[in-house]
Amino acid sequence: MLPGITPALFGGGGPLGPGAGSNDSFTTTMLHLDSTVADTNGAGIVNSWTANSASFSAGKFGNTIGTTTGNVQSASQAGNTIGTKDFTIDWWCNFTSTLPSVAYAVTPAAGMNGIYHHFNNWHCGFGKSGANYTLSLAIQGSPSAVFNSDPIAVLDSTFHHFAITRKGDTLRFFRDGALIGTRSLSAGGISSFPTALNNQQILNLWNAVPTLVAPLFGNIDEFRISIDIARWLAPFTPPTAAYVSGLDGNDSFTKLLMHFDGVDGSGVMPDSSPAAHGNALIGASATISTAQKKFGTASLSLSGTKNIGYANHTDWDFGAGDFTIDWWEYRTAKAANQPIASRQYNTTYSPWLIWSDANNVVFHSSTNGTSWNVFNGVLVGAMENNVWHHFAIVRNGNSWLFFRDGILQNTQTAAVTLPANSGQMNIGLALSSSYYAGYIDEFRISKGIARWTANFTPPAAPYS
Repeated sequence: MLPGITPALFGGGGPLGPGAGSNDSFTTTMLHLDSTVADTNGAGIVNSWTANSASFSAGKFGNTIGTTTGNVQSASQAGNTIGTKDFTIDWWCNFTSTLPSVAYAVTPAAGMNGIYHHFNNWHCGFGKSGANYTLSLAIQGSPSAVFNSDPIAVLDSTFHHFAITRKGDTLRFFRDGALIGTRSLSAGGISSFPTALNNQQILNLWNAVPTLVAPLFGNIDEFRISIDIARWLAPFTPPTAAYVSGLDGNDSFTKLLMHFDGVDGSGVMPDSSPAAHGNALIGASATISTAQKKFGTASLSLSGTKNIGYANHTDWDFGAGDFTIDWWEYRTAKAANQPIASRQYNTTYSPWLIWSDANNVVFHSSTNGTSWNVFNGVLVGAMENNVWHHFAIVRNGNSWLFFRDGILQNTQTAAVTLPANSGQMNIGLALSSSYYAGYIDEFRISKGIARWTANFTPPAAPYS
């Protein structure tokens, strides 16, 4: 019995900064602005942007685009409507002249030094009062409100990173990774952002429409909008290079990623996540096998007496936060009492346990250590022998969602804090003597993120 990635590189840049995320499926707008206004967002949304009286020059990463009289604008685009969703908007910019002394207003024409304007919905930019500036977000509708950061003393010709995130009721403002203000939406009378769309709706950078007289007076680079995710909730290190595609699935939220690739019969099974937990601890000579695999060259082969695990770590403790556990499985002998994974293999009531009854994958959870007081065998999805299926368990706030092959099978509600644990986390073993029989591929633990909150298409390639 068992005891107790280097981040991808950007073209022309260094490694992805901690917490920076990427150009992934949450990214609904991604403008690199390298001599083009092409939108390369990872969500696959088709946006057509036009540069008006704006020019390119050397920027933070590659080129940037700047203007004192123009803008970059797009037609109506539903992908950036927020409603009650979490979001992140972030960008790099510098300032080539002093901004006008205007306070940011709900109606852009009343005064703004604009970064982004979603016509009749919401806008963000910089206000100025005396010698100080604020990073500001305005919601235009009924009700309307303006939320300002703490004062920013200096805006200069140096490129700085700015971000605004929403998590539930809370807005957070960041400059160069430092938190410069936290505001409550409900304190301003806001529960939902406007979502109206019509032919007049315009998405703009710099000024709201070309005729307004308060543009950025500077340059902007790496402009990104992310919907359904608050990428930063605390101070962070700003990204050190341009965002790239292809990191969707193996990012700063990924705490364990097992590809299970290699030579047939090998016991070498490294963690490929940025957390870099190293090679798995092997129980009862578990190996990978090329006989079955969903992706790559092999998968984890468990015959009903074998398992792998990792030593105790806070990455397996989820507390009250969001998380996602997902994997591909190919069962060879479906039966009751076969675990996929357990937070602690040698205890009866673990904070989380992925288990099975006679026909289904089920989920258990305990906060008291003496009973399944949170979930006692709730449905994840039906099992099937000799077929690959994708399963996912997602916590999003107090909602718990369970998916099979991208289809939502079950939703539960529980406002609980899962306790920290001191034991080993295992794959294929629980309750000290219960084992899984079959193959497992692309096993991933993500902490701090609900990767799916509605039906989705299962991944068609390994996470990278």
